[in-house]
Amino acid sequence: MAFNEEPTVANESVGDAKGKADILNNEAGLLAQRGEFERAVALLEESLAIRESIGDAKGKAATLGNIAWLLEKRGEDERAIALLEESLAIEESIGDVKGKAVTLNNIAWLHEKRGESERAIALLEESLTIEESIGDEKSKADTLNNLAGLLSQRGEKERAIALLEESITIEESIGDAEGKADTLNNLAGLLAQRGEFERAIALLEESLTIEESIGDTIGKLTTLNNLAGLLDQRGEFERAVALLKETLAIRESIGDVKGKAATLHAIAVILMTNRDGEEAIKLWSQSLKICEEIGDNQLKQDILSVMRQIIEVSSMSEEDYI
Repeated sequence: MAFNEEPTVANESVGDAKGKADILNNEAGLLAQRGEFERAVALLEESLAIRESIGDAKGKAATLGNIAWLLEKRGEDERAIALLEESLAIEESIGDVKGKAVTLNNIAWLHEKRGESERAIALLEESLTIEESIGDEKSKADTLNNLAGLLSQRGEKERAIALLEESITIEESIGDAEGKADTLNNLAGLLAQRGEFERAIALLEESLTIEESIGDTIGKLTTLNNLAGLLDQRGEFERAVALLKETLAIRESIGDVKGKAATLHAIAVILMTNRDGEEAIKLWSQSLKICEEIGDNQLKQDILSVMRQIIEVSSMSEEDYI
């Protein structure tokens, strides 16, 4: 799911009401980015009232989708599904097939969260049919990715791989470099699960090249982490650590403090596994210090849990680590 922003045009006529609704929508999006969900929902409800008063059905459907997105963030999945189904009914009534396909994807995702994979797959297949009928190749590629993820969870790896390969073909044909890089990552993950590490690594390296060429820093971080994980599994610990240190430098450069703490932890685990306990302890100490500074208790507990497991099989005391 994603928040839908509206283009705003200053107007002094009837359209001024729609313009106000659009502005409220976009202001809600900014509040949501800051985590102010309550205020964001209030603005969207005000926007919704305006759209209903002027008969802006398409805008109403989009606003319902945005409210649903915020409710999902608050864990209110049932209410979110109800709003999306209302949005879907509107889109069907006005013939907004592209909007319907997007909403079907969003509902499918919420059903997936609830473990209702059959229902989610049916909705994605319906969305896919619409996207094919209107020639929306970008959305089709995205839906193929989503469908592949669900099929993979059900153990249908072969079908999932075929869908991801189809998605890559589409992304190449429309020049969607970022989408292709993401799909290569997904495909690499499935191949790695089948033990095809060489192919998986090759795909991740291809993804990395794309991300570097388009300046996709976040995507590059994901790929470097995935590549490091595969190399670690193959016993190439030094290369894995080198890649994680590269991600560490990137996270420091963009001010991702939480990501830095998690990466320090990941490097420490690899080092400890390879009997470099002294360096691992230093990195864990740095990571724990960051957790304290930013108040990330979950990561702190994860780190301490791993450290205690190591303590159980070593002669060191917890004080030696902390």
